[in-house]
Amino acid sequence: MMRLTTMIALCVGGALLAGCGGGRTKLPDEPPLGVALITPDIEDDRSINQIAYNSLQVLKDRLLAKVSHDVVRPDEGGIESSIRYYAKQNVQLIICNSSRYQSSVRQVARQFPKIAFVVIGGQATEDNLMSVSFRFEEPAYLCGILAGGLTKKGRAVCIGGEAQPFVYRSFAAFANGGRVIDKYFKSKEVYTKNWIDGRISQKLADKAIKDGADIIFPILHRANLKVIDEVKAADGVYTFGVFSNQMAEASSVVAASIVVRLDDFFLDVARSVQGGRFKGKHVVFTLKNGNLDFVINPGMNLEIEARVRNRLASAKERIISGTLKVLKDDLPAPPKSGEPSLTPVGP
Repeated sequence: MMRLTTMIALCVGGALLAGCGGGRTKLPDEPPLGVALITPDIEDDRSINQIAYNSLQVLKDRLLAKVSHDVVRPDEGGIESSIRYYAKQNVQLIICNSSRYQSSVRQVARQFPKIAFVVIGGQATEDNLMSVSFRFEEPAYLCGILAGGLTKKGRAVCIGGEAQPFVYRSFAAFANGGRVIDKYFKSKEVYTKNWIDGRISQKLADKAIKDGADIIFPILHRANLKVIDEVKAADGVYTFGVFSNQMAEASSVVAASIVVRLDDFFLDVARSVQGGRFKGKHVVFTLKNGNLDFVINPGMNLEIEARVRNRLASAKERIISGTLKVLKDDLPAPPKSGEPSLTPVGP
């Protein structure tokens, strides 16, 4: 079922905003910039979909864009018809927040060459299609260093939605980071095949803790909240936020968060569409360009040894400068997971 937000008028260029102090000034003959966002889950998931939705509101507030939002679960079908619907409504920019939308977006983009398309989590490009991927292994390596400093047992379990490249690369980097502090640090990975429903991730976290792990490193969407709940109920176990700063969910156990920042990216893309400068390309979010960040829980300062803090600061600086590689180039793909799952959904 199509679910649209209220259509809001009108959008103006970045230069005009600067000249008017950012006020909501409107040119009489300026057509509104229509922006549609399609996500695989609700807009208040406290994860990547909420980040994308909030960034859409930035376009409404800062550029006075005419915005729409639709939720389409990849496993339920209908994504191509949803994209096509917006394209036929003369929306100038369509942003799809899931790698599993990629093939449908590409097909529609070829049929509507005057519309700009963006896929968050993809790599496909066309003249009018931009894709964004995440170098999550960079902040994941830093999470590993912190985990190596917090663990008492030297055992971690990584819980992922699916064995996508950015996920298993992040888990490998996390393990490498842990061994920077504790050379005996051990980490295993399991996959739920579901990014949204937290029932499986919660059971896996419970099992990991009962089996002796005192670090849980998840890469999930809304399902991550159930992992945090499970860790919060345990004693002496730590976990991490991902996609958004999730320390507020449990400040005593969320050691740090990997944060994706979309506000400036959405603004830059929207302004390029307004100015006729949009070009399809593959964009990579990294620590260096600031679209990814590693945010330590300030409440953990007393629990983090000085040597660990120093290693973290040094490693982050070297990653940004390009002098530290957190993974080998020939990292193999993981074997297919045999974990039970519900219907696969997201990201």
